[in-house]
Amino acid sequence: MRRALVAALALAALAGCERRDVPVPATVSPEWQEALAAEREPEPPAWPAPDDVGAWRALQAQQEADAEAVVADTLARHGCSVRARTLGGVAVLEVTPRALRSGDRAVVYLHGGGYVSGSARATLPRSAAIADATGRRVLAVEYPLAPGAR
Repeated sequence: MRRALVAALALAALAGCERRDVPVPATVSPEWQEALAAEREPEPPAWPAPDDVGAWRALQAQQEADAEAVVADTLARHGCSVRARTLGGVAVLEVTPRALRSGDRAVVYLHGGGYVSGSARATLPRSAAIADATGRRVLAVEYPLAPGAR
């Protein structure tokens, strides 16, 4: 029961982080319909050609810059601290919640992006939400992105 509650809290914290493809219900007031419609994210950009490494790097850099605008605000809102570490030769960002639970458990977070976009830094809002909801440290793993990584 306790694990289910923690999982539900983590999912609730992440609910605002993911793309919304759910239709706006007609059963809510016009004001709520407008507010819900405004929360939708724009369509992602078109992907570059697989062999256009320069375009991929430019897209990845733009995504990082876009994400940076919300990272500091989100960390402050959740009260989390971040420390860059290397564990077993792997770069991670350790996200510690303000109300750290006792014990040695941690959450390992691998960001999405299909190995072509995203980073541990760009997804700190998600890591912070998980840390805040669970009271556990989150180890956000950094890994190289294609097509530059081999």
